Amino acid sequence: MLPSKRFLPLFCLLLFTAVFAPALAAQESPTSITLIGSLAEALGCDGENDAACAASQLLFDETHQLWLAEFEVPAGVYAYTAVVNNDPNQPLSDPITLQLDSNQTITIWYVPQTGWLADSVNKILANVPGSYQGELGCPNTMLSTDENDWSPDCLQTILQDPDNDNIYEFRTTAVPAGSYEAKVAVNQSWATNYGEGGAPGGANIAFIVPKDNAEVLFSWDAETQIMTIFAEGAPKGNLGEAAAYWPTADTILTPLTPDNGRVFELIVSLDASLELTEDGVVGGMRYPLTVDPEGVPASVLDKFPHLAGLTALSLPSDALERVPEILRGQAIFSATEADGTPLEATGLQLPGV
Repeated sequence: MLPSKRFLPLFCLLLFTAVFAPALAAQESPTSITLIGSLAEALGCDGENDAACAASQLLFDETHQLWLAEFEVPAGVYAYTAVVNNDPNQPLSDPITLQLDSNQTITIWYVPQTGWLADSVNKILANVPGSYQGELGCPNTMLSTDENDWSPDCLQTILQDPDNDNIYEFRTTAVPAGSYEAKVAVNQSWATNYGEGGAPGGANIAFIVPKDNAEVLFSWDAETQIMTIFAEGAPKGNLGEAAAYWPTADTILTPLTPDNGRVFELIVSLDASLELTEDGVVGGMRYPLTVDPEGVPASVLDKFPHLAGLTALSLPSDALERVPEILRGQAIFSATEADGTPLEATGLQLPGV
């Protein structure tokens, strides 16, 4: 359970945007993290800048290795930041606006390793449970499905969005070489989780760590719900995943943007012999895909409104002639940077084609 505190009513309008706060390099072990601002005053603190107010403190959680607390907050508009060791000269962020249309219980947290201060209203409390978590020190909890692994309540693997672009990330170099699986869980439970292709309750996402201490990046797009896992030195992509869409014979959709001359291809193998290496997909026949400036067709959005906003790509005529044959084989969507650096290689979701 998270530590809990209660707010007294307050309505105070102050509009600011949350920004990333630097990690406390000089404060290896802060003794306190205290909220200040109109939220703190609502707690009964002596004004908005009472940096020593015990009632507005976050508590350090040894299990999760971060500072956090739950608060019951009445409807209203508030602002807050936090300070270190009761020092008002050490704010952790610019003031963050908190707007509530109704009374809510919220969570506020601070990740000391990265300096991220956030709350469960403006941000999503999400993490990456998987078969690797025990290697990072996640404890065996009631929600663990395999000893210390698959723990949706272990926030040592919390996903973070300090730059407010709705792309949440978690990085680690603590996973030994091997094969693993993971997915995204929201609010420290399995009630809301996302797997391959961003599917709610979807299949586990497989990934390979090629060597000990390789950096692994878990990147989750909160709009599409798709998580991509990159391991240093490992191939980019997953041929067993389906993170691109083929909704009509002449159109393929991807969450990737056509930035800086990226190259998109449909790679086909009728005998399903494609392989993924550090240099990209090996084998098969390649069909170049071109960006459709009109975007996702209206007919597709009528059937699949959740695909709005994706990049639409058109198939060449020689591929269109072979679509029935291609569908009986192996079809992979490939993306590379303009210089040929692999970016993505994934299967396609086929409903509609």
